[in-house]
Amino acid sequence: MAKMKGNVVMHGVTGTFGDEIVIKNRKGQQYISRLPTTDHIIPTDNQTLNRESFADAVTYAKWIREHPDVEIPFQIKPNQTRYQAAISYFRRTNKTQPSNHSKKRYTIKALKEMNFTERQIGVIMYTQKNGTLTNGICRALLGISKPSASRFLKQLVDLNIIRSSGVKGVGSKYQLIPL
Repeated sequence: MAKMKGNVVMHGVTGTFGDEIVIKNRKGQQYISRLPTTDHIIPTDNQTLNRESFADAVTYAKWIREHPDVEIPFQIKPNQTRYQAAISYFRRTNKTQPSNHSKKRYTIKALKEMNFTERQIGVIMYTQKNGTLTNGICRALLGISKPSASRFLKQLVDLNIIRSSGVKGVGSKYQLIPL
């Protein structure tokens, strides 16, 4: 790490340049260094779980932000966006313990790689968080009619993402098929 003195061009500049250089300010002094590598750091189970939980919260919040007509189950505080409130709500209500980490979970990244639509991802993440899904919940989440929700749920069943509880009609509930 090199200390920079009297550099008029770089005065007050901080940040990363390209993939190799970092400029930092520490105690009023400006330093330039190589970008640190984190390849050797293996995250703990808690860190991995927290990252996955946050990724799920971000997915939920993006879905909420993209569907402003959907009624939200939380209140937005002053100086808080709908997106921020959705993340806070999801993190508060989705307390996953490290002992549950052995269960494989659907992630947004994996679902996108499998070419699921944003609507399908939103419904899958909702079901993963809440455990079950009904036609009525699907209609409320997506703002669609009962026949459209039935077709949508059938597509997810055909894709082996969810399964029906076995009850046909009004009492039918759906659960995620474990990975």
